Amino acid sequence: MTRSINAFQALTLVSAGMGATFSVHAQDDGIQLTPVVITGISPTQYPSYQIDRTKVGPLGEKELLDTPYSISVVPSSLAENQQLQSVREAFRFVPTVQGENIRPQTRGMQAGVVQNTRIDGLNIAATTDYPIEQFEQIEVLNGLAGALYGPASPAGTFNYVLKRPTAEPLREFTFGYESRQSLTEHLDLGGHFGNDDRFGYRLNLLNQNGEGYVEGSRLRRELASLAFDVRFTPDTTLETNFSTYHYLSTGFPGTFALARNVPFPSAPDPTHPGYGQSWAGDDNVTNMFSATLKHDFNKDWHLSAGVLRETNDRASTVPTNTITSKTGAYTTTTATTTYSLDTIVSNTIALNGHTELAGLSHDVFVSTTGFYWNRYTPYQTGAITLGSASINDPLSFAKPPLPDFSNRYLSSNTVQQSISVGDRIGFGRYWSTLLAASQSWIHTENYSKQGATTASTTRTASARQPV
Repeated sequence: MTRSINAFQALTLVSAGMGATFSVHAQDDGIQLTPVVITGISPTQYPSYQIDRTKVGPLGEKELLDTPYSISVVPSSLAENQQLQSVREAFRFVPTVQGENIRPQTRGMQAGVVQNTRIDGLNIAATTDYPIEQFEQIEVLNGLAGALYGPASPAGTFNYVLKRPTAEPLREFTFGYESRQSLTEHLDLGGHFGNDDRFGYRLNLLNQNGEGYVEGSRLRRELASLAFDVRFTPDTTLETNFSTYHYLSTGFPGTFALARNVPFPSAPDPTHPGYGQSWAGDDNVTNMFSATLKHDFNKDWHLSAGVLRETNDRASTVPTNTITSKTGAYTTTTATTTYSLDTIVSNTIALNGHTELAGLSHDVFVSTTGFYWNRYTPYQTGAITLGSASINDPLSFAKPPLPDFSNRYLSSNTVQQSISVGDRIGFGRYWSTLLAASQSWIHTENYSKQGATTASTTRTASARQPV
């Protein structure tokens, strides 16, 4: 009986993919029984979705189990196997995150436009689309992180990690076909060249164009992304990234809103073309450049300094269907864009290291991070009413004269910079505490259409985090 139980346990381990070979022994009243050897397939032959280490802001790269935060990671292997197309789709695999409205949120709290969202630790705008094809993984740090990054919404920190040059040559081409003649071509090239492989590259080219799941709709995605690294010495590397992404989506269902005291109706059929408009949707262009210099003083002490510039140009005419009665009557509006262009220049410098003192281990850091953010508003703004219909009888409306989203003015400017210091103190193998604090400076100005300053605010903020 004992032998049968142990054999069953071994089979369970193999079926879970935990190893290649198990030697099972059983004893009964001191009698050694014949070993049972079970051979399985090594799990290294399959993509692994488990991520054990990640970079936690100025703390540097850490084991996830050694960080006092709840961090979820969606790796590229999962994105490829699930055929994801956007960062928003990747968020669906993180239980605490809702990311359908572009600005993601965790635990019911929505992220800020810039403060909570980053690429390789550098601030970016959350109010545009990002293709999953250019990222190695998507990381979500749940909860407050002001002591690491400075003031932000308690929605958490969303960090997108760009793909980097591969150690071995990578030549990958993916061709996809969806319904209604929608084709996708994706090229992913990576490797190194030069003396001692001094130069590294990772090129991602993407083209998708065709009709979506709604008759008459259109989805177009075009990406060109290049990561180029230069290794000056074995300890010093410059990482650069260039990308441009054009996202066009028209004819898909618009958003639904409820007027006051109106109950939710039954769910409509999203494939009906009347809930959207064939000419309405998103037309976004996002351009980005970044450069990060990394230096290892030794195996324990590291320095990184980076800068990023991003522009995201948006023309949003997604219709909004506001339900006005319990019978499902609704009014459709469009062209609700408030800001049509964001430009962001963000920066970060971090020094972190490990030392032993007084019998305790210390992972210390000092860093600064911040951004310079301009927002531009079209001269012509305000919702355009298209007409009325009902859930049971949706209608398509004629295209009205739309605003010129490129005719705009500088309407606001925000500058934020934070300095953070911290020490993760280890008490032996199993216990540790993180002591961190930050000081931040924030300045905001708003402008009229004529360029006059209408408001100006300067604030300082501090945060402390013992964990």
